[in-house]
Amino acid sequence: MITQQQTMVTDEQIMNGYWFNIKEELELMGFKGLLLEKLLQIITDYNTMEEFWNFIILNEDKQMTKVLLVHKFYIYMQSKYSFSDAGEFKRVYCSVKERNDRLNVIAKLFFSKSDEYYKVIDWIDTGKISFEEIYKLAVDYRRIFTAKESISLIESMDLK
Repeated sequence: MITQQQTMVTDEQIMNGYWFNIKEELELMGFKGLLLEKLLQIITDYNTMEEFWNFIILNEDKQMTKVLLVHKFYIYMQSKYSFSDAGEFKRVYCSVKERNDRLNVIAKLFFSKSDEYYKVIDWIDTGKISFEEIYKLAVDYRRIFTAKESISLIESMDLK
């Protein structure tokens, strides 16, 4: 009989390579190549893996391809874990003072990590772009482009 203690993932398991168990699980589910890489960017812990399983179960009647399933899961996770509106983004951004904390806020907005976000911090802090503008652009671009591509596109615009 399996106890609840045995089913819980501990920090020690994560530190001892639990990440690779997630990768192996996804590979056993038939994900490979770019789809696997995309999922590994999103699924970083056991709870997110469970969320992915639940997402599959809830959408099994729609008979989606793996590509569409990963795409819809990515969009679902973006909407769930990013900011609900520009006002919430501004409140959180203004509440943190450290540059690294602000980088994490920008990463949450774009739903990815990148050192390119230091540029966004500079643009916001110098008033080159408003919170509303960067929020709208980030939400529009994050579904289509990588972080670096998004920043390049925003940079190419005429900022104040």
